[in-house]
Amino acid sequence: MPILNSKQLKHFANARYDMVFGIQHQHTRTFSFPMLFETMPVSSLTFSENIIEAKIKDVKDSSVFSFLITCHQFWLYPEKIKDGYILSIHPDTIKSYGALENTITLTYKEGEYFGNKTSIFFTYTFSPPYKKNTESKKEFNKDALLHAVKGFPSKGFGEKLKKFDQGRFVPRLPAGDLLCIDHIEELDANHCRSTYYPPQPCSFALILEAALQPCGWLSHHMGCLDSFDDDTYFRNLNGELTIHTPYSSQTPITFDVKLLRATKLGGKLIVNFAVEGHQNNQHILTMQTTFGYFSKQSLEKQGGFLEKLPEHPYLPKSIPAELKDNRQFMVEEILYTDDQTIHCRRMLSPDDWYFKAHFFQDPVQPGSLGIQAFYDAVGLWSKKFVTPIGTCAWKYRGQALLSHSTLDVVVSIKEATDQKIIFSGKLWVDGVCIYDLERASVLC
Repeated sequence: MPILNSKQLKHFANARYDMVFGIQHQHTRTFSFPMLFETMPVSSLTFSENIIEAKIKDVKDSSVFSFLITCHQFWLYPEKIKDGYILSIHPDTIKSYGALENTITLTYKEGEYFGNKTSIFFTYTFSPPYKKNTESKKEFNKDALLHAVKGFPSKGFGEKLKKFDQGRFVPRLPAGDLLCIDHIEELDANHCRSTYYPPQPCSFALILEAALQPCGWLSHHMGCLDSFDDDTYFRNLNGELTIHTPYSSQTPITFDVKLLRATKLGGKLIVNFAVEGHQNNQHILTMQTTFGYFSKQSLEKQGGFLEKLPEHPYLPKSIPAELKDNRQFMVEEILYTDDQTIHCRRMLSPDDWYFKAHFFQDPVQPGSLGIQAFYDAVGLWSKKFVTPIGTCAWKYRGQALLSHSTLDVVVSIKEATDQKIIFSGKLWVDGVCIYDLERASVLC
């Protein structure tokens, strides 16, 4: 196998596929190239998304030597080159990490001395993570999607899940009012288009769900569950959604979803998506978001954010009865409010409606309803009807389960005018901070 020379590597770093791989339409190539190091004995390697940190053996010098791998990700069409990213790494002395059908392999021997005459060879094999078949022309209608809720996985997500039809646990789409996909069409490669008919009234949580759910559907359809032998759970980790134009109820919204990349590290598979939403031929929203496939054990280890629940004086205020009657309204009690803060609470119960809908065999409060609680709190603070607009950025590091009892939401007002409110917030479950709303805004 030829080794790339410096001129070819320069083109590779600049993402010129044709100069490195040759013919643009040949989808599978393998190549190796050297990385030179200063003389040092290596005792350990640490992996993150796109950096390998090699620690030297001399305990007197605990410095960490790092370098960036400049491999790029390629999907089915070579001209669609994504940002530099490691799809997967697996040194032969550590448990293998694989991502879909793409691999980057680092070979080294434990304790080996890396010197200026030594090279580490990387092998990058590109093969399409999605192969076209007749099913790519098939439209998944509401009847098929009901199988994705509680039925045969292969009928709801596609034939790649045929082997899961008999008993194996599969992460599902939500049920009932929380199923925010009416059909999926234009399915091709790492892209799908979904349609949602928002009800009247339609909360922000439902729009957020409508943008997020086709991401999970697409990654299942593409075969991401094939990376695991045991039961695997699917959770949203973070996202940034921007509403460019306020959405309308009872008018269909189409969502174009692209799976950008998939990275398997340890027992987790992290998948990244880009989403665009259109309504009435208008571009109304964009979103970048990250999900993860996790074992049950790794979910239980989520420790939340290191943020203590504020000890506000207890100054309760009443909530209008019509709001309490709306089951999508996520606040039950105002504990404290001032000119920059509002602290609200909701008591959780195993009988809450959303535990039955989200998900089959895996009850957990939807993160979107936690985000909704922030918007509800802002409406209570302003004493006005508010309309989501602009950017909403969030991070999740925990979950609200059947065993939990108390949900606390604290919103901090950053800027408020007669027309617009900008805010941030945090959410605690039984005293553990699990959601961080970095920023959001509403019209009022």
